[in-house]
Amino acid sequence: MASTINFSVVIPAYNCEATISATLDSVRSQSYPVNEIIVVNDGSSDKTAEILSNESNIRVIDQKNAGVSHARNAGIKACQYDYIAFVDADDIWLPDKIENIVRLIELHPNAIGYYTYFHPWFEKDESKEAAISGIQSKQQNYNIECDWIYHKQLITNHVLTSTAVIRRTALADTGLFDTELPVAEDWDLMLRLSRKGLFCKIEKPLTLYKLDHDSLTSTIKTRDFASAVVNSAIVKYGYQSPDGQSVNIKDYKQRAYRRHLEYGALAYKSGQFDKAYKAFTSALTKKITVKCFIYLVLSGLRK
Repeated sequence: MASTINFSVVIPAYNCEATISATLDSVRSQSYPVNEIIVVNDGSSDKTAEILSNESNIRVIDQKNAGVSHARNAGIKACQYDYIAFVDADDIWLPDKIENIVRLIELHPNAIGYYTYFHPWFEKDESKEAAISGIQSKQQNYNIECDWIYHKQLITNHVLTSTAVIRRTALADTGLFDTELPVAEDWDLMLRLSRKGLFCKIEKPLTLYKLDHDSLTSTIKTRDFASAVVNSAIVKYGYQSPDGQSVNIKDYKQRAYRRHLEYGALAYKSGQFDKAYKAFTSALTKKITVKCFIYLVLSGLRK
């Protein structure tokens, strides 16, 4: 492709000796090559550092373990090029991921963010090659959309970090990942960015988002950070995107109810009945159900 769009790639890496090489291979094998790959080794204690020292065409930044937001921010600050792409150290890009992003940029040069769909990938159930082949064998006429997405972001985070490419200037204007958030830091950033400009997407899964069955078993956090991020955005910005589009209130309440209910159930299961009671109370402000009411009563009796 005869284009001069330049990309930096940021990869946070922590104890990823089993996956980082495959991730790097997928980035280096793009049909439209990226200009630089920055890997931030976030204080890994396994063989990640040793593996990175033997990898080619990357720049490694070493830091003490500080978390994924610190790592991504360090990578962003080191980037030299106009568009910053993110990928986590266990995810895989399809070979034409960046080529499709270039297509989006050429069609909608005034947007600030670009992203694609992803394929949830359980490596134990499906090989990388089979997953990629399955995606590539499907029809190729995928929809492209470019719009304000803040009102949609209030329902769920549509922009998986490993699919996203953001203008460097937009990140400079909006601010980077919030290092105080242990989870939902990506949702928080995309909410803030979605107030600044248009996001474009292609409805084609161009990233394998690696999951394992154990990762689906959640552990209780000190707070319901996802709900806190959304509530903070609503207090600051309201329910509408800058162009006037508003969140679907029914969908918003349904998703908020589910978040509160799931957090409350985890808190109840772990014996943290005060947190459970508060979560179920919040859930009932969004939707009244017998299940949630029973949980609320049981939590109240045990707290």
